[in-house]
Amino acid sequence: EQELKRFVENIPRPKDVQVVIEDSQVEINKSLKGLILAFLISLCLIGMITYVQFENIKDVLIIKSAIPLGFLGVSLALWVFDSTWSINSFLGVILLGGIAVNNSIILVSFYNQCRSEGLDPIESAVKSASVRMRPVLITSLTTILAMIPLAMGLGQGGEVLQPLGISVSFGMLFSTILTLVVIPCLEVILDRKHA
Repeated sequence: EQELKRFVENIPRPKDVQVVIEDSQVEINKSLKGLILAFLISLCLIGMITYVQFENIKDVLIIKSAIPLGFLGVSLALWVFDSTWSINSFLGVILLGGIAVNNSIILVSFYNQCRSEGLDPIESAVKSASVRMRPVLITSLTTILAMIPLAMGLGQGGEVLQPLGISVSFGMLFSTILTLVVIPCLEVILDRKHA
């Protein structure tokens, strides 16, 4: 770094031109901090909106449990495809969080509807997972298929956006499979504890 500064100082230039050398890692760290803040804000907003809809902390927590499931899927996908955590992959996590929550909302609202009709917790969980499986899969598959070209790194400069495509497509696949199993199970477990 010192050699670079000496080299730049020896370059002839007009007096009003200034050369500044900055570490790119500093900018990357600022961007990551901004993304982490954006992620935390999105979690708060998701929590507020779902609480307004369901008026129940239990349902809000169950719905938000889809986000860590997606995070696990992203981590696994990046490892399998020998990719790295980057600004683009973290953007994918933020995007994935919203989509995964949508799938949870579909399951939780149908579960609550079944419970209000008098079905027991296990019947409600099985019915919500089986009846709502198709809408959840269609929503997820359209997102996954739309992101496959990015995940493959197609086109000029495609490698730059590849972590975003991997994060969203394979994180969504993993999250959807787990959501269809984990969310109904959580509903039954927490429903029985509150009964």
